Amino acid sequence: MAPLQRKIETFPKLLRLLAINAAGGVMIGCSAAGGLLLTDAGGLATLFGETDSYFTASALLFGGFALTFGSLAMASAIMLLPRK
Repeated sequence: MAPLQRKIETFPKLLRLLAINAAGGVMIGCSAAGGLLLTDAGGLATLFGETDSYFTASALLFGGFALTFGSLAMASAIMLLPRK
């Protein structure tokens, strides 16, 4: 067994559940932000192209989407846990 796999398996189950769902939410959030830029929804990509601080604007957009979707995925995972 690989050392990384052993470390992951020693995490408590709830923390593993939250980490996996947070990672999935972050990926979905970054995909959604990228989709907005690719489709130029609301002229967003055009606006980004005209600004001098493209990196800052894209970091805020992707960071905000990643944080929001990651938190949403973690919250839904907690709410969908079965009651014991």
